[in-house]
Amino acid sequence: MPLLLCGLLLSSLAHAEGAPSVQMHRAGAGTLGADGWTEATSTLGDFSVSLPCLFNDFRMTPTSGDMIMADGLGCPAGAIRLSAVRAHYRDEASASRYFERIATAEKTPGAQLERSTQDGHPAQTLRTETDALCALARTVRAGHSNILLIVEGPRSQCDAIKATAAPFLASLKQGTRDVAAAPANTTLPECPLALELANGPVQSAFNALPHDVREQMEEQKCQPATVMTLMMSRQGICRIGDTTMSMASLMTLKDSGAPLAVTFGAWYGADTDAALKALLESQHTRQPLSVYARLTSITRDVTTVVGQPGGTLLSLTRPSPGSPGVGFSTVSQVAPANLEVVHRDLNTCR
Repeated sequence: MPLLLCGLLLSSLAHAEGAPSVQMHRAGAGTLGADGWTEATSTLGDFSVSLPCLFNDFRMTPTSGDMIMADGLGCPAGAIRLSAVRAHYRDEASASRYFERIATAEKTPGAQLERSTQDGHPAQTLRTETDALCALARTVRAGHSNILLIVEGPRSQCDAIKATAAPFLASLKQGTRDVAAAPANTTLPECPLALELANGPVQSAFNALPHDVREQMEEQKCQPATVMTLMMSRQGICRIGDTTMSMASLMTLKDSGAPLAVTFGAWYGADTDAALKALLESQHTRQPLSVYARLTSITRDVTTVVGQPGGTLLSLTRPSPGSPGVGFSTVSQVAPANLEVVHRDLNTCR
């Protein structure tokens, strides 16, 4: 899920307890026309948009809080990512409250907010440009729901993002249908961290994990070229101890397929982060945080870093204080020699 979308949408989950589930209806769906675009219709969200890429169609269901459901469509178009999400709330007052809460993102450095209407509904468009990110996000009020339309990517793609955003935002069509319920969780396997990035076994173990959505993104402008495979599951992908991890990613070298890093994410909570920290430090030797200095950013903090017997590092990171909404606690496995490649700034080699 795109970073800006996580911040805006998950602000609706700020008072929820427990991890939301994700139900994947379709992956890589659609047929591109002669213009390179396809009509994407949400299976349960009763809305549609035009997208310049084959899309995923999913539903997110929190376990509590004011948001009942969030139905989404999304896909990557090269270095740009597009998302359309309809968040359904318990009542119209809650939808209005979160509509205004999203507007507070205007205070973020590099952000500018413009209010308008779309098809007779109140709307607000947030434009954000920082040294690393370029994004355009529109939120449309509609009864008991808010619809979020987001286009984002690296700063170097600003012109393409602005050009893509115009037809994407104008294509929104919405209805007023009711929403339905989501499925229950099942027993999960342990996340395959014991393999310590062994070439071959780690790919097999990663590919065998249960998942509802799977996306693959290539980065060829930076050398060496890499491939990132991202998976999510409504029931969780695997466990680290007693913690359910809902997201997993594997970064490999494009030419050889050798694994560089594997990451697992759980919905952030202070108790979750503390449990993961205690488990990792009880099983492995704690390392100085300075070994992961390149991971420091304005949106992520390092909770702990431990070393495995074979020399790989496990880092636990969490959202920085002040980050909007709810994010992930992530456990990443990487060899020290690969830190520069894994955490490189993609804007420096475009």
